[in-house]
Amino acid sequence: MQKGLSWAVMAFCGLFLVGCGADETASETQNTAQKTSYPTETVTLVVPFSAGGGTDILARHMAKNLSDAWSVPVIVKNVTGASGRVAENYVMTRPADGYTLYLNNSSFATVPPILTPDTPKVDGFTALGSLAKSASLLIVPADSTFTSIEALLTDSNDLFVGTCGLGTPQHWAVKRLKRHEATTHVPYGGCSDALLDVVRGELSAGIVTKASATPMIESGKVRALAITSAESIDPEIVASDIWLNDGPNLDQWYAVFIHEKAPDAIKETISDTLMRVFDTPQFEAELAPLSLTPYLHNGTDFDGALKAEQAAFIESAKHNSK
Repeated sequence: MQKGLSWAVMAFCGLFLVGCGADETASETQNTAQKTSYPTETVTLVVPFSAGGGTDILARHMAKNLSDAWSVPVIVKNVTGASGRVAENYVMTRPADGYTLYLNNSSFATVPPILTPDTPKVDGFTALGSLAKSASLLIVPADSTFTSIEALLTDSNDLFVGTCGLGTPQHWAVKRLKRHEATTHVPYGGCSDALLDVVRGELSAGIVTKASATPMIESGKVRALAITSAESIDPEIVASDIWLNDGPNLDQWYAVFIHEKAPDAIKETISDTLMRVFDTPQFEAELAPLSLTPYLHNGTDFDGALKAEQAAFIESAKHNSK
């Protein structure tokens, strides 16, 4: 009786293990199928800023390259508001099937500590990889009387400084100006909007990405007084110590994210495609006219850098609440 029972138990366990093995095989087969078939329909690339800004311009170059690689349409959708929060909510409401991607910049790390200090990090996303980076420039209208950042900082008149949005790296740059209380920060829904109001003379100055400002500088419509990075584009544009030595780095990176519940196989496919398509001399050449430099890291590597940056801005926000 005991012998018969033992054989029955062993037979049951064997069937259980076979079943588990079958489940694992089915899962592996599904993952392989997803990796090899993705994408089969239009992919949407959501951008949290207005058309014409640095993030949007990069997105349109990305969309063309990815569309060529995947042989499906890749469309850019601008969803503006709250420095990215509206776009993030939009992505979270879309199916987590891998067909909605999210291109954001450093605002992903810099905005929450200012806008939502009780929840200072964005949750629900997986980083797929970073692509490029840009410094920001302090710009003034072409006919401005300011000829240097020192002149701007010591002027006693009211100063209205436009930026790409609340909590953006450009907002942090304004916070670090350490100017007198007559400075008013004017956040916009993207760098291009702030830039246009500097051109029109409706703002005293602006801090926008180099990618956004360069065409207007070259056409003589604005002048650059300082850059937020040690990188320089002109001997006359100084890298001010107020941005280099006081707080987290303000270089603006651009990276791709996806809903964290998207299939792992599709995440891997997209991350691999990003590195394959954009780690090329051709893409580097496309970045140069945009005043962007390559900043290529796969999802795993970039996630580590992102976590460190988030922690730095959260800590900085605790000591600089203005």
